[in-house]
Amino acid sequence: MLRRRRQLRLLQPPIPAGTASQHTRILGENYASCNSGGVTNRSQLTQIFGGFGVTEALNLTGAKYVDVECLEVTRHSQCIAFGSPAVPAGCVSGSADDYDSDGIHTDNTTHDLLMQDLWIHGHIGRGIKGPIGGLVTCLRCDIAFNGGAGWDFDDGSATPMVNGDWHFLYSTIEWSGCNQEYPAVHAIPVVSCYGQSDGGYGDGVGTPHGTGLSATIDHSKFIYNTQDGLDLGHIDTGGPYTLSITNSIAYSNSGGSFKIGGNFGTAMITNNVAIGDCMRLSAPITGAPSTYNANLADFCRADDTFPFDFRQNSQFTISNNTIVTYSPTIFDISCWDAPGVQGANGNGCGGATLNFHDNIVVGYDNPATYNLGGQQGGPGAWYFQEPAPSGSTSGTVIGTINRSNNIYYGMGHGFTCPTGYASEKCVTPDFINQATGTGSTFTASELDNFNFNISSGSAAAGTGITYTGVPATDYNGVSRPNPPSMGAVEP
Repeated sequence: MLRRRRQLRLLQPPIPAGTASQHTRILGENYASCNSGGVTNRSQLTQIFGGFGVTEALNLTGAKYVDVECLEVTRHSQCIAFGSPAVPAGCVSGSADDYDSDGIHTDNTTHDLLMQDLWIHGHIGRGIKGPIGGLVTCLRCDIAFNGGAGWDFDDGSATPMVNGDWHFLYSTIEWSGCNQEYPAVHAIPVVSCYGQSDGGYGDGVGTPHGTGLSATIDHSKFIYNTQDGLDLGHIDTGGPYTLSITNSIAYSNSGGSFKIGGNFGTAMITNNVAIGDCMRLSAPITGAPSTYNANLADFCRADDTFPFDFRQNSQFTISNNTIVTYSPTIFDISCWDAPGVQGANGNGCGGATLNFHDNIVVGYDNPATYNLGGQQGGPGAWYFQEPAPSGSTSGTVIGTINRSNNIYYGMGHGFTCPTGYASEKCVTPDFINQATGTGSTFTASELDNFNFNISSGSAAAGTGITYTGVPATDYNGVSRPNPPSMGAVEP
């Protein structure tokens, strides 16, 4: 058991392995009272901080059957390593700068690891870095204000994972690519933010090419990251893997909200909220210093909100989600087995299936995106990167697309209300406090107070369909009736 405020400056020895029936436990002093009602009590956390240029504060490479609970993992300085110009200053190796590179390291022999009630923040690089070698779970983790990515599965050498199975539950990744003030003097303690074109790196979750991983994400947040919120777009090796994203939210990320690679054989994406306000970090934010974004660029860098990719026999269900965006394109879809696609190992995706039911999709025409790929009239809804093969019954490179009971509102780029799919509507969803401006009257700040709950009279209320895998409760934990409502929440 660790006492409060212990600094690690020496090379940490390997963590002794536990067994399947008896895990090694690394516990903060107050672990027994570390959370109340499923909420981490930060005042009870034991703090570990890295200093004087140590590589990581907590080394979990090779950890097997290990539980780590009730810790704050941080550092005590505000020098930076990523971003140009360096504000307030770059870290100087061998000096009195009290910094570390990353919060936690894992490797492809790390497995059966539980990290619970952790606050990982303020590192000059990543909050968590490295591949994994089996089941790794984060429960009630907050990974915040790290100068590089929040959680980066790339160790710098793109070392392949081994049977990677990542569970991210009731957790948050926020403000990746932003350097934390120390000591903090603002409510949002960020001193400077950077994106890729500024020498920074700010994915909430990052994956390298050559990655194979299954993932289960539930009740989690990906917010205020200077690149993508959740980037699983490089899951391109091995598998097929499984993906589940439920009851989660992404907003105010400068790139895509949820990005999904092609080697997920099955994906179930339900009860989520994605707000693609990809220029949010270009504007002031209450509680943050006025200069936090002085050197930040790359807004709407991905030109899309929700890109996903298929292999030949992928089976994706995207249902009961609420998606609100002004990014140029909403759904950006590719077939990695299409002829001519780099690395293609098949003849196309005629055997792939997309089930798209009970979603609410709302677009806003934001003139500020016009020089970033946007067009007057609002975002495009569906973009298929590869042309449909001759004789395609779906009209796309994806063999089977089942769409029904969806609402679209505010679409542009030549979008016309669908007539070939059952019960799809082009009407307002009647959100509570729905932003009303569009085009010349659009005000980005309207989305700050966006309330994605629907009114009782909404066209989405009680007009969905019951499909295989429909969640029993909505995003707010309210029981779903039969038939359910469209979108992430019941009225």
